[in-house]
Amino acid sequence: MWSLTYHGADGDDWSLNNLGPYVAWRQPLTPRRAEVIRALREEYELATWQSELRIGPAAARRLLDAGWDYSRARILRCFALSDETDAAAFLARSREDWDSAGWLDMNSALYGHRVLPADAARLADAGIGHAAMCDLREAGHTTVEQQIAATPPDVPDTPGRIILRPHRNASRMTGIKVTTDPELARQWVSTRRTYWWPGAVEHSPGVRPVHVVRTGGLRGGWSLWDDGALVRGADWLEIYQPERRESLSAPAPAGLPDAAAHAIGLVATCSNTACRDRAIWHPLRDAVTHAETIVEQDQSDRVSWTSTKALYRHDYTLIDGSVRSLWQLHSSEGGMSSGGDGEFDERHELWPAEALARAAYAQHSLG
Repeated sequence: MWSLTYHGADGDDWSLNNLGPYVAWRQPLTPRRAEVIRALREEYELATWQSELRIGPAAARRLLDAGWDYSRARILRCFALSDETDAAAFLARSREDWDSAGWLDMNSALYGHRVLPADAARLADAGIGHAAMCDLREAGHTTVEQQIAATPPDVPDTPGRIILRPHRNASRMTGIKVTTDPELARQWVSTRRTYWWPGAVEHSPGVRPVHVVRTGGLRGGWSLWDDGALVRGADWLEIYQPERRESLSAPAPAGLPDAAAHAIGLVATCSNTACRDRAIWHPLRDAVTHAETIVEQDQSDRVSWTSTKALYRHDYTLIDGSVRSLWQLHSSEGGMSSGGDGEFDERHELWPAEALARAAYAQHSLG
């Protein structure tokens, strides 16, 4: 047993200190002293166990008897511990066993899914740690039986357009992915359990990409396909291999002229739906030149914060010599807020007609 006596006041002989401003003493841990320590912890720590660790009094006392103090018990946030039965089920396995099985994961504990130790033991025996359980739960597998029985979704062997979607309720979404490689898709979903639900895989056999943009800012990348489809908000699937310091990926062609890629990119990343009709954007795949004109713009400056809006007209000349126009309302705001980190956000709306665009510009207020 170690005891510390504060010895850092003015007039104290600091040369006697052997642990910072303390004199530390090591004494034999007799049964009586162990009981005093346990009683003190129960008296002074028990309320904190309940308020901060959400561990019930009966379970806390059982853990205290087993030598767990508050500082050690902070790693138990993955477990639902309310009574002696819960504590006994947890103590049936060593800390090392729980740790190696992925049940002392402080990062996944932040998502708030607490599990009874008896259920956690069943999941651990099936090779499922707490993080994996959270992913399965958010993919719709709510019971232990469902989580143990869950399997990766089937990916057909035929190459084509393969879109992979995590479950819509997944708080730890890794995003929508798209590829043409079935083996790469299988490798991706095999270890990412938020994709283990019936609608995770959309497969269009034989369809090939025409133009791929891997990322499109906060809204993800986009890809145009030879069946005329535009896939928005989906990043081209890449799997990083740290041992090779490279990523595995299917070929990502860039088959559109620059002007056409610019036009389709505006459609793919806009925040409104006015230009989503194929009759509006399909002809722009044949754009060969692009001219941009600033129609109107405005800016508001406050202390450490700037808001802007601008109305652009984009004129695209097609192969046949005709001209198509899109109207873009671009807005941004950012700066330092309340002394915190710098924040910045930008987005754009797209309109097929001048009157609609000017009305949207007039209605947009600068923050």
